[in-house]
Amino acid sequence: MRIKIFLITISFILCSDYIFADEEVLGPAVIYSGFEYADPFKSHLPKRKELIEVKDLIQAEEGELPDFKVQGIVWGGDINQAIIDGFVVKVGDTFKGVKIVEINPDRIKLSYAENIFYISVKDEYDNESADDEFE
Repeated sequence: MRIKIFLITISFILCSDYIFADEEVLGPAVIYSGFEYADPFKSHLPKRKELIEVKDLIQAEEGELPDFKVQGIVWGGDINQAIIDGFVVKVGDTFKGVKIVEINPDRIKLSYAENIFYISVKDEYDNESADDEFE
């Protein structure tokens, strides 16, 4: 038993320089910065392009807009946005093959099949209320 205590004491004395070492002896702390590496959560798959149905292509030839509903306009912030069929779009976005050219407080300017269209939320609701009166 005395030998075990002696060996433990000697090993503790010999290792004390490493156990109680100063920071200078250990070296500087390692700081990890992963900014130069690629984002591991970024998708490498190609982005899905919006599919245009045959019906939309026929409407494009006739110069008619595809069927959608403008539900609201968010205007006055940093980015003007519109809500179309439940999707939030901004200037430059494409929705059902229709490009959003400009968003104003009262209407949206659209480009479709090399034609320019203007549509507003008020027009959408006026048409609905007119339809409701006749039912």
